[in-house]
Amino acid sequence: MKWVEASDSLCPVAQTSAIVGDRWTLLILREAFLGAVSFDTFQARIGLSPHLLSVRLKRLVAEGILKRREGVRGSYHFTASGRALLPVILSLAKWGNDWRGGKVHHTEHVHTACGHIFEPVLACSECREPIGLDVQTTLSNKLTRERTRREAHNSRRKSS
Repeated sequence: MKWVEASDSLCPVAQTSAIVGDRWTLLILREAFLGAVSFDTFQARIGLSPHLLSVRLKRLVAEGILKRREGVRGSYHFTASGRALLPVILSLAKWGNDWRGGKVHHTEHVHTACGHIFEPVLACSECREPIGLDVQTTLSNKLTRERTRREAHNSRRKSS
């Protein structure tokens, strides 16, 4: 599947990945959550070339994840849509700490409302129990048909 096709897919994972799925975009989001707002700060912290950083920031603005502050050159701030990505970044950080960080966790998160260090936990909105692999996902009929068509197309391409 090409990235253009992913953004046109009905699958929410494909749609989201087409926007924020590359490593540079995730690092830009990380830095924005850590307080970066200026182009120069993003560039200094990430080390991305000015051209690639500009392309990624323009995409995040075009997708409604970041907005530019009026009258302030190169000042980027989260929209509501962008702020809603915080749990994704926190979950990636937790996975990195747990599975790639060794014995030392290199980040910790403090819930400012209560002052406690916390671990992000995905929980059921109804019973509040933590979610593990005990999830069953149901796809819409339209998404099921899309996936079936894509699978058949890719199988034909592979056998050719």
